[in-house]
Amino acid sequence: MINLKSGITSFGKNTGKTFSGVFRGFKLKKNALLFMAAASVPLDASNWEMLEFSSLKPSTFVATPNNLTIKVRESSSPLIQKLKKPITFTRVVAKGEIKNGSINLKDGQKQGVFKKKSITDDYALRLGLVLEGKNKKPKYLPKFMLPSWIKRLFSLAPKDKGVDKIYFLKVVNNASDVGKSRAHPLNKLIFEEGAVQAKTGTFTIDKTFDTPKTVYGIWLSANGEGTQSQFDTSLDSIEFY
Repeated sequence: MINLKSGITSFGKNTGKTFSGVFRGFKLKKNALLFMAAASVPLDASNWEMLEFSSLKPSTFVATPNNLTIKVRESSSPLIQKLKKPITFTRVVAKGEIKNGSINLKDGQKQGVFKKKSITDDYALRLGLVLEGKNKKPKYLPKFMLPSWIKRLFSLAPKDKGVDKIYFLKVVNNASDVGKSRAHPLNKLIFEEGAVQAKTGTFTIDKTFDTPKTVYGIWLSANGEGTQSQFDTSLDSIEFY
């Protein structure tokens, strides 16, 4: 479940490093050039901030340069990474695996419901792309009146730039939800799309946009507090083309 009313109570530190290389003297075919031009998101722990909400049990995570695993135990705490430089892309590909459990939906329950008596707005993974846009932090409200998650969202944009939304690509339980999209009922700054079906096992999110987009940051959400779910979501790669 996405919790927009709770305040963020702690932040991690982002001290990630980026690397670049120069290739000379090679003649590359078009496909090879496109492959090498992909921008990979670093997965090691120093690049992520874990946000803990005051009203929710936090998840835990383990990260190496080649893998990031979020351990959900009826819990929720998003991971955020501000990219060192904005990336312009048309395609994003993420590969991972769901193991040691799954989203716990009862017979007849629909995923994504957000009501007081029925909260099933839990997903094994929401891959969130913080996209460039015209929305800027409201100037007519004092900082203390803004929800903490909104202040954090706008802080991912470069100075004097705005955001469009967080575009979430979801791993869904049911194949019928793939391709379905919505503006989240709690806030217009959140847009969601069912990207791939996987209850357990490996998955690949592969989304191509009609026009180029620019991304400022990554917002990962794997949560199970609404459905009392326990599972691990592992990510092996996030790449932009």
